Amino acid sequence: MNEQSVFALWPILAFLSIGGGIATMVFFAAIVTPTAFQSLGEEAAGPFVRALFPVYYLFFLILAGLATLFALLAQAEFAALLLALVTGGFAYGRFLLTPAINTARESEDRSVYKKLHRRAVIVNIVQIAGFVLAILLIAGQF
Repeated sequence: MNEQSVFALWPILAFLSIGGGIATMVFFAAIVTPTAFQSLGEEAAGPFVRALFPVYYLFFLILAGLATLFALLAQAEFAALLLALVTGGFAYGRFLLTPAINTARESEDRSVYKKLHRRAVIVNIVQIAGFVLAILLIAGQF
């Protein structure tokens, strides 16, 4: 493998990691969560979904971190910066937001829970938008 083909590999890996991230996030929000609540009922689905979120955020923390690295190696610096912010959002979700949501849920403080849940949804939407913008930036570079 020559240097040029290795250089061409980085944007491909960035596309795959970002595209996989977008698809998985949309699948989780549009299919997994609603299906869990419809199939299991709120009593069982709530704990099930709350158990998934730490794993969800850790998975995406790693995936977005790799996407950031691949964008850097593809010399797509602005996309890499954007992806680093998306990665930071997953760290925030994993280490700060999810524990706060779980604490609010366990204390049955509905107003705090709703506020934090809304924040999590907004962060997720912003992250998807960040992924989409990053993939467009990388595509426009090549």
